[in-house]
Amino acid sequence: MTIQSETSKAVYIADGKTSSFEIPFYFFNKDIAVYKGDEATALEEGKDYEIEHYENSIGGTITMFAMPQKEEKITILRNVELTQLIKFMEGEDFPASDYEYSLDKMIMALQQLREHIKRAVVIGAGSEITPEDLYEFLVLLDKNFEEIKKLPEKIKDMETMFARLLNFTTEEVTEGDERLITSGGVWQHLKDRKYSNIKVPTSSIVSDSMYEEYPYRADIEIAGAKAGDIPMVVFDIDEAVSGNYAPIALAEEGKVCIYMKIKPSGESLTIPSLILH
Repeated sequence: MTIQSETSKAVYIADGKTSSFEIPFYFFNKDIAVYKGDEATALEEGKDYEIEHYENSIGGTITMFAMPQKEEKITILRNVELTQLIKFMEGEDFPASDYEYSLDKMIMALQQLREHIKRAVVIGAGSEITPEDLYEFLVLLDKNFEEIKKLPEKIKDMETMFARLLNFTTEEVTEGDERLITSGGVWQHLKDRKYSNIKVPTSSIVSDSMYEEYPYRADIEIAGAKAGDIPMVVFDIDEAVSGNYAPIALAEEGKVCIYMKIKPSGESLTIPSLILH
């Protein structure tokens, strides 16, 4: 038999009344895989369903032993074994049926692999990103996914902080002051309250109950800090994306408090930049 269709997959949405589903493509014997739900839970032939193979036509039917729930997804895939068990001997007959079987199985395997590849994350042909880079990024994304989901809330906090920064800056300038119209002037106003490369000994980090999600606190001694200041703490890239640090720091007289989930390793934590607003 020739394989004239490229179809090797069928997806159905159950109606809660039907337990039988067509297999609309050619397959050998019981070389079929069946999954249910969006999470693609694998089902077992003989335990969860049975297969009827149409001997004289393309396709067949699977019948579920338990009625699928309404709106439940049923996915049927060709699942041919990637083996070649036919051996042709020199000088013997060359059976057409055996030759055609081997070719059919090869085409089925290629279609099966292409269906898998179409569902895979693939690097662009001209991309300079390597598969290893992409894998590391996905691992990092998964590790910090809970923190990423909080970004909308954190953005709102940042908007509030910058609104307060704007008020703080403009309240202290006089009419005609160039700081009102130049970003350089505003930075000049703020730069005296910028602190760089601050070393925080990890031994000084203590337990704290202020934030349940961030049970540790580090007090950074800043001589010019006072209650009511808004600290902007800038971590290096690894610390910034780690999800270990609370998005908001607090200022008190003579110090800035930062909060974290776990104590960092090493003797000290280096904070590249801290600005008080």
